[in-house]
Amino acid sequence: MFVCFAAISTASAVMTKGPVGYLLPAITWILFIVINRKKYHIPYKEFIIYTIIAIFPAVIWYYLVFMDSGSGLISEFFNYQIRLLTTGDAGHEGPFYYHFAVLLIGCFPASVLILRAFRMNSFENEHQYNFKILNIILLFVVLLIFSVVKTKIVHYSSLSYFPITFLAAFTIYNVSIGKIKWKLSSTILIAVLGLFLSLGLFWFPIIIMNIDLFLPRIEDEFTKQVLMSKVYWNGYEWIIGVVFFIGLIISLIMINLQKFIRGFIILFGSTAISVFLILPLLAPKIEGYTQNAPISFFSGISQKDAYLLPVGYKSYAPYFYGKLRLENSKLYKMMDSDEFEEYLLIGKIDKDAYFSAKYEKGLSMLKDYPDLKLLYIKNGFVFMMRKSNGI
Repeated sequence: MFVCFAAISTASAVMTKGPVGYLLPAITWILFIVINRKKYHIPYKEFIIYTIIAIFPAVIWYYLVFMDSGSGLISEFFNYQIRLLTTGDAGHEGPFYYHFAVLLIGCFPASVLILRAFRMNSFENEHQYNFKILNIILLFVVLLIFSVVKTKIVHYSSLSYFPITFLAAFTIYNVSIGKIKWKLSSTILIAVLGLFLSLGLFWFPIIIMNIDLFLPRIEDEFTKQVLMSKVYWNGYEWIIGVVFFIGLIISLIMINLQKFIRGFIILFGSTAISVFLILPLLAPKIEGYTQNAPISFFSGISQKDAYLLPVGYKSYAPYFYGKLRLENSKLYKMMDSDEFEEYLLIGKIDKDAYFSAKYEKGLSMLKDYPDLKLLYIKNGFVFMMRKSNGI
């Protein structure tokens, strides 16, 4: 029964995310059995049932897509999966340790507390031990797989949030009741990383508000154009760093006095308050620099019957804000993404085509394709159009 529930959940993951939705839980299960092979038999029958149920909906879906659209869309899907694995797709590249750094900073302070949960403890019963081991395996499976994958995007390692928060909660509970001894090394790690984050939250808005002082030193033209965007700052956004720092200091004092529950509540509470402050005070400002221009562009032409295409970078903005429905285009079904882009730039198109590109790419396109008309340049993006010329 539980195998069926797990398989149905995995099937939903496969339909949502693709093959990796099966790969991650399957590898985790296999590694758990290998580690505990002396305690448990290898569940061949259960694993086969799990696999069949997990991939059956996807097989039906791919068959229906094939019947409706031919092999082109399926081929493009698998080529995309291979491209994500082997290349830094659409500029989303990063070093091997990218996700380690993302989780260490993004999941602070839980990311530090998990270190105290890795050792085996005599007070754990079999069920507690198994569940903890599964979480540890899942964490490292996600980290290693997406560290090997060439395309690096922040949310790729989001499945790690579950084992990280469980292992942190495990540490907090057992330290609070005295079953796990707190160590000075953990205090130092929290202090160092917390200080780094509080300084970042304090200085980031101050630097951005005075960006004119640093612009002459920035060589990348796209970055310079983005930072020159007109975004209104209130002037007190740095207060987030102060709030975070005060909470960090008080929590470390409490932990040092072995008042662990109070210390952890203050530590996580101040982190939560800082996040709640970031959402209204910093997030809209960052969006103003990075996304506002293309979102406004695609929103403004969403009611037009036209082709919309970001060139040189990937974005969901044309689909969500531009209400783009390329799946209704017979030409799109017949071509891969590169062919379709070239067709919109030089082919005989039946309706107007609108393009968004980053600064240097956009200027290059205007030189290479004389049919393109410059609409405007804003926040490091170049927006262009090409009028229909019949088909």
